[in-house]
Amino acid sequence: MTEIGSDQGAVVTDVSGDTTVTVTYLTASNETKQFEVDGVRSKLSDEHQNWAFVPRSSLPPELEAVGSDPDAGVVTVGERALVGDLSSATEEIDDQPVMVVAPTGMDVDPARKAYFLDEFLSPYSFDPNPNGQVTLVIAPSALPSAGMMYGDSGYIAQTAFWDGTVGSVWIHEYVHSQRSFALAPEMRWFSEASATYYSYRVMEEQYDPVTDEDVRERLMLEDTYPETTLSNPAEWTGTRANYHRGAKLLYVVDAEVRAGSDGERTLVDVYRAMNRHDGPITVADFVRIVEATAGNDEQWLHDAITTDDDLNESVDRASAEFEG
Repeated sequence: MTEIGSDQGAVVTDVSGDTTVTVTYLTASNETKQFEVDGVRSKLSDEHQNWAFVPRSSLPPELEAVGSDPDAGVVTVGERALVGDLSSATEEIDDQPVMVVAPTGMDVDPARKAYFLDEFLSPYSFDPNPNGQVTLVIAPSALPSAGMMYGDSGYIAQTAFWDGTVGSVWIHEYVHSQRSFALAPEMRWFSEASATYYSYRVMEEQYDPVTDEDVRERLMLEDTYPETTLSNPAEWTGTRANYHRGAKLLYVVDAEVRAGSDGERTLVDVYRAMNRHDGPITVADFVRIVEATAGNDEQWLHDAITTDDDLNESVDRASAEFEG
């Protein structure tokens, strides 16, 4: 590894081993130190390319202190840390820095991913955004999910920006980073539903190969989760209803907002208003925000969230707004 100086302190200089990973680092006083991590899962390290995902708790204080500095060879993500030879690129989206980090030897270009994020998401403002820099780490597929956010940092284990059908894990996780509002238990579904729906809608609006017909087809193909009520987390925990049933509902809400505002506002304006809300957002709060944004009575929305009514017919009716 090429040693790159860090004004903040320690710099990782070498990563070796597989199941047992040894990390060598240089302190600010030029003292060479090491620490070992046992039981590293297969494919979460590569001694030939000098990188590993290790538990964050294994980091010595000197490396924890530079945990947001890829030039120091360490970036922390939730309970994990990527250490070793790292590359990064940063773009600004709506005046917010977004940094993409990857192991240098991995066959993926952080600058290209950062560019795509900027190109696809710059037309959208989720302001106000209280977070600082957003950090997205490109990770191996051995991690437990395709993507995961922890506030303003997270990992993405799907290197393709577009999933090949409708959505984008990259957009999905970025949307999570833009949320500053709290959700009451009855609105917990909104977190994954909004990230899922926005990933579809942004792709449809910014990428010619994706059409609204593709979005509807994706929504209709997913499980409708009969007898599932979004406002009751106990009914959908362990399912994907919060993702898919929730995204269907937001498709209809987006159409209502566009129709009520003569195309002047969209669901993004609802999200922006939620970011300005003081206190956890309840179903009643959400309905009021949608009504204020759309300029219409939207009391149907309360029943759509608190009952298990089928949403497919509503999606079909709403599609006319996007086709127009």
